[in-house]
Amino acid sequence: QEKRLRDMGTAHTQAHATASGAGLIRTQWSALLQSCGANNVMLAVLMVIVLFCHTSTSFFEEKLFKKLKFEQPFFMVWIMSILYSALYLIATQIWRDTKRSHPLVALVQVSDRETIKNLLFVCILCTVSNCSSKLALEYVSIPTQIVFKSCKLVAVMLGSYVVLGRTYSLFEYAVASSLVGGMCLFTLGDMHGSSPSAISAADWQMMTGIGILCGALACDSLLGNLQEKVQKSKACTETELMFVQSAFGTFVLLGIMSISGELSAAIQEADRDVLLTLILWALCNMTGITCLLRIVGKYSAVTAVLTSFVRKLSSISISYIYFPKPLT
Repeated sequence: QEKRLRDMGTAHTQAHATASGAGLIRTQWSALLQSCGANNVMLAVLMVIVLFCHTSTSFFEEKLFKKLKFEQPFFMVWIMSILYSALYLIATQIWRDTKRSHPLVALVQVSDRETIKNLLFVCILCTVSNCSSKLALEYVSIPTQIVFKSCKLVAVMLGSYVVLGRTYSLFEYAVASSLVGGMCLFTLGDMHGSSPSAISAADWQMMTGIGILCGALACDSLLGNLQEKVQKSKACTETELMFVQSAFGTFVLLGIMSISGELSAAIQEADRDVLLTLILWALCNMTGITCLLRIVGKYSAVTAVLTSFVRKLSSISISYIYFPKPLT
């Protein structure tokens, strides 16, 4: 009888433990599903914002270069840098967090030299990439620029392998390579030569623009991964990183434009229509980049590139609808 009672007690304890374990598993699984659902919703919202903002950015860029004939690329990036820096400083004064130091002060206090070095490279690469992308528009069309920069995915994948040690499957590299092949075919459609051996002046101009875009892609291959590395180090948030990049670009570009004479030329060309378009372009560009940095910090640089890639079709479609051009 004592043995039966002991066996019954053991069975009851095991049943209770099994039920508790099952309840714990159900609770953890429910929390995991809720977390995944919240992450997916956040990613979807960020993707929609990036889609709208970057499509609008491409529209305003083509309006500036092709319709308004405003071809001052460094001045465009400079206006965006000034605008974001000013808006960030105003916002930090209104919604000031007394527990957190100013981003520049916090970054100076960072003892990790590698983080400071990575941040400096991020600022340089961001400025060079933005300026190169806008400079290329003097030589190639918006659709060519958009399609050519689509192979940023391959560059960022290679950069992820070098900087972050990430690996990808052969299938993923094959898909990325097919993307580059499509980009090459699209670019060849703009060749003006009457035969394979005949290269016109327009072709040389296009190849110059493609060479500049290659420089921008080289910067992008490291930029996104270094941004991810800086954000994962918790040195700053995405808005603070944007401010540091913009502040760096503001002073560097001011010096470059003052020496080259682009600053005075841009001020003379900037009428009311140009200034309004510039401000709208800068606001859309800043919002899109901020959301992309949020995706980089919360997900990964490759996810951010894929998110940006989704908007390529809408940007190209709007380019052909609002700014008609030959389509072979």
